[in-house]
Amino acid sequence: ICCVNRHRFHILNMLARAVQVGGAATALAGMSLSWAAASGTDENLFVVQPALNPKKFQEFEVTERKQLTHNTAKLRFRLKPEQELGLKTASCLVAAAEVDGKKVVRPYTPTSRDHDKGFFELVVKTYPQGKLSKHIFNLKAGDLLELKGPFQKMDVHSNFKKAVGLVAGGTGITPMLQIIHKLLDDPRDNTEIRLLYANNNPDEIILKNEL
Repeated sequence: ICCVNRHRFHILNMLARAVQVGGAATALAGMSLSWAAASGTDENLFVVQPALNPKKFQEFEVTERKQLTHNTAKLRFRLKPEQELGLKTASCLVAAAEVDGKKVVRPYTPTSRDHDKGFFELVVKTYPQGKLSKHIFNLKAGDLLELKGPFQKMDVHSNFKKAVGLVAGGTGITPMLQIIHKLLDDPRDNTEIRLLYANNNPDEIILKNEL
């Protein structure tokens, strides 16, 4: 816990001493907390830190797997309750795994929304020569995947453009969907969005319901 000023740090020390019972201190655990009281309001006193760290890989557990097409799957990963992944639109994360004795690293864009709490989702297409894509595609509930990020590619915010044109093929829809979510979820935004999306055949259209 980091302190905004000495006065509040003193209060925090007093609170820590107050929870001592019979000489044994009560441990406050289970959530990573940061001091966020710059505004001075009680409701913003503590916030849950985002899950991602751009400087180091961390393991995330798969909780659900859903087959979308014959070669595409959606994986849901666990976060702490009330915790967000920590993405900014438009940004990606980097996945890593040991495959055939070598560590393979590839970028992916989550398809869940930036503000979703307690989970995030990845859509992965497996390729015949894709070492990491095969590995992630075959993950099941309870398996772990190393991830780090976010790595921002551009700053997308309310009304940043009058109109945007998005062109994607196959799993290239995932970063486009991130931008679409960001703009459509903002009631202040009036950006006109045009999407051109191509696939090999109608059966391979992924995230069709969401689109």
